[in-house]
Amino acid sequence: MCILVAVETTEGINMKHLITTLIALTVMACSKQPDLPESKVISIRQERYEIVHVDQPKHFWVNLKHIETGVVFERTARRKHCNRWREFPVGTVIYVRTIRYENNTFAVDSDDAKNVICG
Repeated sequence: MCILVAVETTEGINMKHLITTLIALTVMACSKQPDLPESKVISIRQERYEIVHVDQPKHFWVNLKHIETGVVFERTARRKHCNRWREFPVGTVIYVRTIRYENNTFAVDSDDAKNVICG
């Protein structure tokens, strides 16, 4: 999540210092945070997902819902171009590699999802 801040300046503030600080805070706040806590991988296997949203090109991405749990992974399989996107309308069920962790969490392998959908 990225938070933008508006600041009204006064005469006593050093503008160069303020701008440098704001840029540093923006970079830290907007950097990608890890999706899962560190945990040991216990299995990697193909599991079923339903495509629940497709954002069409120019920049392609989909939302995938894990069939067994109902967990939705948003903005998965992002690619700048995907010529095969029309072959995978909303409601299509695909098999994608799923990574399961020791702490009872799991994640979709987004690289595998890209390969399945976009080739």
